[in-house]
Amino acid sequence: MKKQALLCFVLLSVGFLVAAAQTQPVKITVTNTKGKPLNKALISLKSAPHYRTPGKDGSLTMQALPDDTIFVTLDRYIGSIPVDASSEVAVAVAKGQMFKAENGKPTSTAYTVLTLPPFNQYDLTTMPNLHAYPDLKSFVTVRYPAVRIKDGEAYLLSSSAGRPSSGTLATGEQQSSPPMLIVVDGSPRQNFGTVNDVVRPSELKSLVIKKADAMYGMRGAGGIMEITLKKGGE
Repeated sequence: MKKQALLCFVLLSVGFLVAAAQTQPVKITVTNTKGKPLNKALISLKSAPHYRTPGKDGSLTMQALPDDTIFVTLDRYIGSIPVDASSEVAVAVAKGQMFKAENGKPTSTAYTVLTLPPFNQYDLTTMPNLHAYPDLKSFVTVRYPAVRIKDGEAYLLSSSAGRPSSGTLATGEQQSSPPMLIVVDGSPRQNFGTVNDVVRPSELKSLVIKKADAMYGMRGAGGIMEITLKKGGE
């Protein structure tokens, strides 16, 4: 029995090392057509579907397979970019289109782009890419810019309640205090951190941000995050 277990462990280790040896570092840079970095883009690989965001210069290095596919998501658009054994991939984005870039400028080579449904915080079941967010915190941070997550608590910028991610925050908006009330399927929870530990983005049916609601009284003085989870079969 011990010999069989040892053999399985060795085979798994060898398989992992072979797979790791096949990957290569690929630097991905995302800019607009004028060369300005787009560090709010979400980048993932076909072989590694969890989203990551580039640095301030719009670039990110990931370990990709030679025949991998890079997915760049920005606003309502997902671009599909083949790796083709390249060590660097530059993408220029303009009005829902994505092009191969050289020297900071777009070329005539266009990538395939898919348009996502409009973001609807009351119905997230239409979002095809919820599974790509590694956790609830990353989903809220990207899709709800009026919400700030700090030390396991969620805080609402005071004049931005209810505004979906398509809006931008105005200069001078203030963070609310106390933290937001987090409600999951009608039940208040201790804080955002406890929910983040057990709820995956793929389980969301809706996630609605409210500035206030008479139902919760003073408990919702800092704003309310109402989360509804999918039921079986949804």
